[in-house]
Amino acid sequence: MAEGQVVTASAGRLTLTERNWTLAVLFVGGLAALFGLVEALEIAAGRTDRATRFVYDAFETSTRTFAIAHILVGTAFLLSSRTMERSSSRLWFGALAVAGIGLCWLFQAAGGRQAHVPAAIFYAYFFVHEFRDEAWFYRANGDAVGLDDEAARRDVLRLPALALAILLCVFLVGGAWGIGGTRRYGDQLLGSWAQGARQALGAAFIAVTSVIVHLNVLGLRRRHGSVLAFLRSHRPIVFVYVGTFFLIFVGAVFTGRLSLIVALHVAAWYVFATRRLKAAPQGAVAARPGTWRWMRTTQTGFQTLHLGLFAAVVGLAVVWAYVYGNDPSNRVLWVLVSRDAFPFWTILHVTLSFTPR
Repeated sequence: MAEGQVVTASAGRLTLTERNWTLAVLFVGGLAALFGLVEALEIAAGRTDRATRFVYDAFETSTRTFAIAHILVGTAFLLSSRTMERSSSRLWFGALAVAGIGLCWLFQAAGGRQAHVPAAIFYAYFFVHEFRDEAWFYRANGDAVGLDDEAARRDVLRLPALALAILLCVFLVGGAWGIGGTRRYGDQLLGSWAQGARQALGAAFIAVTSVIVHLNVLGLRRRHGSVLAFLRSHRPIVFVYVGTFFLIFVGAVFTGRLSLIVALHVAAWYVFATRRLKAAPQGAVAARPGTWRWMRTTQTGFQTLHLGLFAAVVGLAVVWAYVYGNDPSNRVLWVLVSRDAFPFWTILHVTLSFTPR
């Protein structure tokens, strides 16, 4: 057996990682369907202007409201974790909070979600967050056999990184050469460049990406015998990565947006935490319902907290829509539930997630 090669997952059954991801996909679809029903009722009641109704878009609004609850829960859990008992972790958290606020300012200064380039960078940043967490789920679920050394763990993260590199290359080449929908990005960044210079830049992107992919493939072959052997050995996480990229691609084709990555991420975390807490051994003294320990350490408590916050966010969004007409001058509700403020929540959340555990 080659260095780093591991036992292949059973071919006839799905692992916990694969089952959790499948449940997350179903959760996203079910939540979007529920919000789609609400959207249809709003339209039937005469609220045809999406700018003033509660459901702007079924996928967008369901993702935004559930993700805000996810961010609140995640931040509260991090702040109350044992990790934060260390002064170094508190310093990291503070520094990352400042960095996150700075990134929010840069995002807004560059044009925010309405500008093509900042929006693309925003999603690339979130891709890093999502695939890093999926790799962590893979290990925490006990499906990642043979990832004891740092090199093997990096190899698992190479898969989405290489896929993103190829997608980025296609995106950059399309922008430089003025192909398809990416033309607008190229025109925005390279509008003053001569055509020959843009052609040369596109060719350079292809060359650099080809070298990066080739070197990484050689490394996988050296450590695992072959790329195919590595993929077979880590089928559960490959299943998740391929499925995620496929759904994001389909979502982008039909909606023109990449926001499905956010929906999948928050649903995956909810499913993972719910099932992990269900399987966790309980202490000698049961946590009293309603206490913070109950919310942190039991499945019922976690679900009550997360779904309760979700209901609260939905309630605030309904109030903002039906009482204030989604008026941005109401700054409190705008910050808490609006489409325009949501990217700032997300940027800050992703940045804080790099706090060492």
